[in-house]
Amino acid sequence: MYMYHDKDDFIKDLLAERGIPQGTRIAVLINDELEGVGRISKMSEKMKIILEDENGSSYDFIMEIPDDKDHEDAYIMHQIWHLEFDEDKGRIKLIRHDIEDFVDVIKRYGKYNETLQQLDDVI
Repeated sequence: MYMYHDKDDFIKDLLAERGIPQGTRIAVLINDELEGVGRISKMSEKMKIILEDENGSSYDFIMEIPDDKDHEDAYIMHQIWHLEFDEDKGRIKLIRHDIEDFVDVIKRYGKYNETLQQLDDVI
């Protein structure tokens, strides 16, 4: 498992597309043992301190994705689609996917994993 920094601009663009406030930071971990499409969670206070940079800034969320260079953009997009900005509360919350989220990712990247390839059998 290792931390990945090559997609910062791509992530910023996706966050803007989702309406997530500018300055939201996501740590991306590549996990070669991870199965499925990954996961995203809020960064705990302890982890924020551990990953604090030299300016005292840290990450808001931590994302784990499989080690799959051919499809990493799709995995990242899939996880970012779990984020939603709650304007009433002024905070970002984690949400479950609805079918439109899967359609958005499939339109951009195709059926990039085994689970999505089985959709034709189900629909």
